[in-house]
Amino acid sequence: MAVKHVIEVPLPEGIEPEKEEIELLEGTFRALLCLRYGAGRKGDEITRELQERGWTLRVSPGWVVEARRGADVEKAAGRSQAEALAELESLALMDEAVPTY
Repeated sequence: MAVKHVIEVPLPEGIEPEKEEIELLEGTFRALLCLRYGAGRKGDEITRELQERGWTLRVSPGWVVEARRGADVEKAAGRSQAEALAELESLALMDEAVPTY
């Protein structure tokens, strides 16, 4: 079995991160690891299979945002938080403009 390495970084004294902040920090470090070491064995297999079938891939880190209201769910992605939120806002505006019968 492969050895699993874990890096711990202490937070400044008195800092109590919220759930969203922890998710942001974990996501940031996962993105850095992917940039440095690639997507891992499974990601490499998927990449190779898609390329063999004629696809050209471009992978980049990005933001994914989601909004929920009742049963409605909208999800958008962007290269920055602002870009993803702007896309999400336009999707939400389209939902609001559609009359419900």
